[in-house]
Amino acid sequence: MQIVHMNDGPKIDYQLENNILRIADIEINLQERQRDTETVINISKNDVIHEGIGYWLLATVVLPPKKYTIIEEEEIDGEEIKTRIEALPLDTEMVKLYLFSIE
Repeated sequence: MQIVHMNDGPKIDYQLENNILRIADIEINLQERQRDTETVINISKNDVIHEGIGYWLLATVVLPPKKYTIIEEEEIDGEEIKTRIEALPLDTEMVKLYLFSIE
């Protein structure tokens, strides 16, 4: 995961484990949230820390678009070769996390 510090000051705690990103009490399954276009997830604070735009932006997660591969299956029982498209797993090295000061 690529970390970008947007300004000076202390930042919110985060942890990436497999495809799960934890920011404060929020848990985001990055693989499930990935789409065919770039996905942006904001973490903000009003009275509590929440997902979405709020009074105080704490972090922004940017997921790359899904990538696909073409799989050709062998002829089975005299049928023609079949082709299918399958989504590749999320490459967490391509995820960007923008952190903003919590003060």
